[in-house]
Amino acid sequence: MICNERLIAIPPSATILEQLKDRNMTQKQLGSFLELSDEKMSLLMKGELELTQDVADQLEDALGIPSLFWLNLEGMYRNKLKKISKASTV
Repeated sequence: MICNERLIAIPPSATILEQLKDRNMTQKQLGSFLELSDEKMSLLMKGELELTQDVADQLEDALGIPSLFWLNLEGMYRNKLKKISKASTV
């Protein structure tokens, strides 16, 4: 999570972690299902790797949550990051 005084950017990984907990599934198991290396999975979970259409589709297959949901979370996260960055430079 990244924030300033007025804005908070929460990466999609926060929701992914909730879903993993609900399913008693590990991050490593999900990474294997998504065919992501440990490094890429770690970057995704930190919000440093953008969640792409392919990953969103795979998350839909793995978790049963529509890919559009994941892409919307990613878009909102990236938008907030831009706003926080812009506010920090003012």
